[in-house]
Formats: sequence, structure tokens, C-alpha cells
Amino acid sequence: MRPEVPDEKTVKLTLSSPSVALIDYLALPESVIVPAAWLAKNADNLTASPVGAGPFKFAGWTRGREIVVKKYDGYYKPGKPDLDEVHYVFYSDENTRVNALKSGDVDIIDYVPAKDAADLEKESDTELLRNTGLFMGLQFNTKFEPFSKPEVRQAVAYAVDRSVIINTAFNGLGSPIYGIAIPKGYMGYSEAKANYFSHDIEKAKALLAKAGYPNGFEARLLASSQYSFHQNTAIAIQSELAKSASR
Repeated sequence: MRPEVPDEKTVKLTLSSPSVALIDYLALPESVIVPAAWLAKNADNLTASPVGAGPFKFAGWTRGREIVVKKYDGYYKPGKPDLDEVHYVFYSDENTRVNALKSGDVDIIDYVPAKDAADLEKESDTELLRNTGLFMGLQFNTKFEPFSKPEVRQAVAYAVDRSVIINTAFNGLGSPIYGIAIPKGYMGYSEAKANYFSHDIEKAKALLAKAGYPNGFEARLLASSQYSFHQNTAIAIQSELAKSASR
């Protein structure tokens, strides 16, 4: 891709081949445009002096605690924003996050724990907003056996009952994914690939045998500790694979 700048408000992109996903790529956070002068000045530490455009300006950052932004008087929309400042407070513990909302210490929380969703929804002064969210996926290091063999990865896909993950990690809130993790209506969605796999223990065993592991194998599964649903998903997968090996 070769970019050109015909004038101060235009960027022209010339591609080596057609790309239907270009517009979506340009909307990604990774595609943000930053001032060249700022980039050159802060190349060694890009987080030291944040730069951006919008209704708020950076005011302060206490590492591990909060980020503060304040109203930008030069915003192009008169009278906006409505708020004088916004504090983004970090709570590593999800119970503390929920309690902060209930006590009024914060106005909004993100990543509402599934175990607390029903109770928060009952609160008269609390609104719970839901939507199709992020998907949970299991990633393999394919640089070595056994995961370098596609039959092994396919066997895992057939061995795990997604409903167990939903009930264990999300208190029943979620939809099983047995194919490509692209929601209907989004670019790249395929009806044929939406349910490519199924929960089939016997097929999983047959694939393992084909890969040269008729008696299974041991592997280490890592999960982040930032959110409980990451850990609980890993625990559910471990349990499912263990059950498959014992049948």
C-alpha cells in the first residue's frame, strides 16, 4: 500500500491488489493516524505524553490506579462535551468493581461479572446493557507437536462441550461457537462455517489416533488472571478434555 497526501485534508491510498476489508482495517485502533512530529519526539516512550483528538484532553495518569481526561474547550462542536472531566479507575478485582458501582463510587463499570448480572439488573437505579460481546478462544502453539498436527487441534474442537464453558464461566450467559467466530451480519460470516464442528467425543478420539496419540497426551494450558471468566473457561476446558480422555 502506497499512501499519498494531495492536500492537508486528503490521504490517497494505492493498493497493489483489491481489498474489500480495507475500510474495516482503517477503522481499527491500530490504524490510528498520529502526528509525525510527536512520534519523532516521543519515539522512545510513546505512553509518556499521549496525543489524540476529541472532546477531552489528557490530564493525568497514575499508573495502576487511574487515567483522568478533562473537557477540551477547543472541541469543534459548540457546547460539547457535557462533562467537565472523566476518571477511568482501575479495579483488578471484579467484586471490588461491582461494589464500587453499588456504593456510588463509580457511575459505570465494564466487564460486568456474569455472576452479578442478574442482581444488578434488579436494581432500580442501575441499567445493565448487553450485546454480543467478545468471544473466548483457545490458541495453540503450532511450532511443535502435538499441536503442529491439525488432527490434534480438530480433536480438541470436537472434544469440548461449549455449553459447559457457558454455564461454568458465564453463568449461562452466552452462545456456543462451533465454527468461525464471526457473528452473522459481519464481514466474513459464512453459514457453512458457522457450525463446522460439534461436540463429538468419538470423532475426537479417532482424530487423536490418526495423529498418533491413541492414548492422548499431557499439555499445559495457560490463562490470564485479569478476569475470572478467563480462568473459569480454562478450568472448564481442562475438565472437558480430561473427561474425553477417560471415556
